[in-house]
Amino acid sequence: MKQYKILLAVLLVISMVLPMVACSEPEEVTTTVEIMTEEEEEPATEESAMPLDYFDMKDLKEDIKLLGERTEINNKGELLVEWSGSGFEMKIDVKEGGTDLRLGMRASYVSYWVVFVDGEKWDDAVEIPKGVSKRLVAKSIPAGEHTIRVVKDSQIGNLRNNYTSVTSFEFAGTVEKTDTADKGLYLEFIGDGYMTGFGALGSEAESENINAEISVTSALPYLVAEKMNADYSVVARSEIGILAQSGPFCMNDLYFNQYGYKDLDSLYEPERTPDAIIIHLGMDDRVEELAAGPFIVEGENFIKKIRAVYGTDVPVIWMYNTYSHTSRAGEIRGIVQKMGGERANVYAFEAVYGNSGSGSKASVRFPSAAEHQKSADLLVPYLQEILGK
Repeated sequence: MKQYKILLAVLLVISMVLPMVACSEPEEVTTTVEIMTEEEEEPATEESAMPLDYFDMKDLKEDIKLLGERTEINNKGELLVEWSGSGFEMKIDVKEGGTDLRLGMRASYVSYWVVFVDGEKWDDAVEIPKGVSKRLVAKSIPAGEHTIRVVKDSQIGNLRNNYTSVTSFEFAGTVEKTDTADKGLYLEFIGDGYMTGFGALGSEAESENINAEISVTSALPYLVAEKMNADYSVVARSEIGILAQSGPFCMNDLYFNQYGYKDLDSLYEPERTPDAIIIHLGMDDRVEELAAGPFIVEGENFIKKIRAVYGTDVPVIWMYNTYSHTSRAGEIRGIVQKMGGERANVYAFEAVYGNSGSGSKASVRFPSAAEHQKSADLLVPYLQEILGK
């Protein structure tokens, strides 16, 4: 599958102040919008040392538990895995001699995947290239019954029409009956690179390998969901803010797209109401473009938009102090106060500060996996107290 990027240069001349209900643009800028097309390359296959049994994802629809509330199998039988933490879980009975696991993929950008076997991470994340390919994601799993969890550890691509889908799953053995029921608790995480685990696996600024150092399974959302035995949704992308754009979208718009940057006509229609919503936004909303007062107003508006979807009974927790001591702490507390605070089920949560991970800029380093764990260890009892669980 050959991919072509169509670059559209659009000169925007703004003659008046834009109303702050959509993504803001600075005056007189040239914006480059990259659009991906779905034209296929020749498939590439990574071979296994042992024969593997082949399963189309469409044939596994009733036998797998989907990870991530926006993950689904489409009418073509492909598992759409756009967001961080997307994937699936299933029970398998591995033949004598053990097995490797192989995924068939269609993707317009590189992604990284991790496999858990019986709750334990099996190995480091595996890179899956763009194009059509079959890649081994785990090797030498022993014979017997196992619960397999396959998770997209990296973040969503931010070009228009980006896509990632799983088309097949291969291993040596049989599929067992899997518990596909919803868990009793469901948490939704909304945010920027902090929520995707940006830089969590690295240790230096201006990293040249930042994409491989992103790890949502090392980040607060996944850690909290695991500790609380909760289903989760991670709607996040690095460099995004309330109005700050990552690619062509800010979170004010992106949140309402089912598949993020793909298939923009498919709006999110939730089938479940979260027990709690946790937000981390504001670090990428530059003060010179969105001053304190307007940021508070837009933060209020964003919460109101979410509550128009779920109602007012769902607790909303806005995090701050994660990797910058100037992380709009005052404004975030201002949003909470304006919304009515705890009486209105809106909270500000001070995380554990950390910047020992890596970053793509010299001036910014993100929290490490260990620092994410420290914040998760604080957030879990905080949520338990709010939820009475």
